[in-house]
Amino acid sequence: MSSLPGRFPSLSRALLLVSVAVCLVMIAGCGSSSSAARPTDPPVVPGWKGLQPLPPTAKPDVTLTDTSGKPFDFRQQTDGKVTILYLGYTHCPDICPVVMAQLGRVVEQLPADVASKVQVIFVTTDPDRDTPEVIRSWLDSFSTKLIGLTGSTDAIAATAKDLGLAAPTKDYIDDSGDYDIEHSAVVWAFDAQDNLSHLQYTADTGAADFEHDILRLAQKGWPGD
Repeated sequence: MSSLPGRFPSLSRALLLVSVAVCLVMIAGCGSSSSAARPTDPPVVPGWKGLQPLPPTAKPDVTLTDTSGKPFDFRQQTDGKVTILYLGYTHCPDICPVVMAQLGRVVEQLPADVASKVQVIFVTTDPDRDTPEVIRSWLDSFSTKLIGLTGSTDAIAATAKDLGLAAPTKDYIDDSGDYDIEHSAVVWAFDAQDNLSHLQYTADTGAADFEHDILRLAQKGWPGD
């Protein structure tokens, strides 16, 4: 599969804040089209590295399948944990491995007392190719502590819908049947106490910024909890 140069703009933080109303929530992640999941402009929150969606987003109410083949009730099995969520796919040529490499670096560096309060979860948008075994092998190249989930096409679409996103779609490259997946390139951070995502991140967020906010959420929670 060829790479996709130019499909994901490299934005400075200043430019990101100016244009976030247009491109934050649905940057073209490994695909060619984009659409805004929310019309509002997420404000910058003093003391945090992520941007704040208004209103905050609730955790998806879906049951998926983990990489051991067991059912994973997303809301129930993440309850009481700071939950970092990214939807992507293992055949992604550019964005997805970069995002998971950053998150894998973070979970490997978290102190033990913080790590026990945090779950970093990858949900595939390509269940046809991403079997539990494929997902596990791919995630392990970044960190064995990352959680991987798959499910039916309907379950993946329901997950996206709960997040206010369009369902992932296939973008066929040529007559060979090879394809990319058009999907959101957003990382969601859910608070442990209210199970809402008060913070979102674009795919060019670095490990240091993720770590800053994850540590703060795990140690203090979202303000007002």
